[in-house]
Amino acid sequence: GKMSIFNLEENRYLQNYRVGKFEPNEKSIKNYIYYLLSSTYVQKRIEDNVNEAAQPNFGKQDFDKIKIPLPPLPEQKKIADCLSTWDCAIEKQSQLINALTQRKKALMQQLLTGKKRLPGFSDEWKEVKLGEIIIDYKEKPNDNNNYEILTSSKNGLMKQTDYYGDNRITNRTDADYNVIPNGFITYRSRSDDGLFTFNLNDLGVIGLISGYYPVFSFAKSNTQFLLSFLNYFKSKLIKYAIGTSQLVLSINALKEAKFKLPSLEEQTAIAEILATADRELTLQKEKLAQLQTQKKGLMQVLLTGKKRLIN
Repeated sequence: GKMSIFNLEENRYLQNYRVGKFEPNEKSIKNYIYYLLSSTYVQKRIEDNVNEAAQPNFGKQDFDKIKIPLPPLPEQKKIADCLSTWDCAIEKQSQLINALTQRKKALMQQLLTGKKRLPGFSDEWKEVKLGEIIIDYKEKPNDNNNYEILTSSKNGLMKQTDYYGDNRITNRTDADYNVIPNGFITYRSRSDDGLFTFNLNDLGVIGLISGYYPVFSFAKSNTQFLLSFLNYFKSKLIKYAIGTSQLVLSINALKEAKFKLPSLEEQTAIAEILATADRELTLQKEKLAQLQTQKKGLMQVLLTGKKRLIN
């Protein structure tokens, strides 16, 4: 059901037989037809009537059976222009997010490596064995507490109820889970690619995490700085892991890792700059989501005739 507009200027092309081609006639405008074919209205009809096979398909004869609401040409143009305005805004917002993402990467490269120092800081970074600042947390669940089970996703730790979309709050007392209080860090100790991603429990709950995830905090250090630092340099931790097909990085092996770290004051200053960049990214991503939701709502009412544009 994916749609796109073909705008290249050469005269001849080869078209795969699995790709359908639509050409507007005198009753329709190209951009309007594109939005209509991309709309929930048409996509739902494709899903309801797709021909099931080893690879589901939907052919010309199937399209010919779909009836669509078709306004006069002037109204088609107004609707297409309106939706194009939202597309332009979405594209600009996406470009802004990409620019902010690249800026944050540059900040991390400069600040987490010490290549760029913040005003007021000039002391040499000191080599520290992580075992000197890591504090283990080894509490196991018991019968007296109900915990929210947490899971690790590409966006960090999430409540399992949010990840799976159900109301699964479970009382677990077996040793396969570790308790992780709010504000503590964890990582999956087993990895196929050797990249051990560190996550912070900032969900405001005391949760449970699989026993494959050691739980710890840091002494005399800025947690947010160390979280960013370890994730930035996680490839350097591979040499401390053991295993062949799957690498294992135990909490004791992690403690053996050595890095040059700034003072607590400089850690805190760097963490605040990166947090500001994160907040700006979050704000702009929320604006992008709002634009996408607005466009979806417009398509639902304009392409079905539920709402009409003013001449």
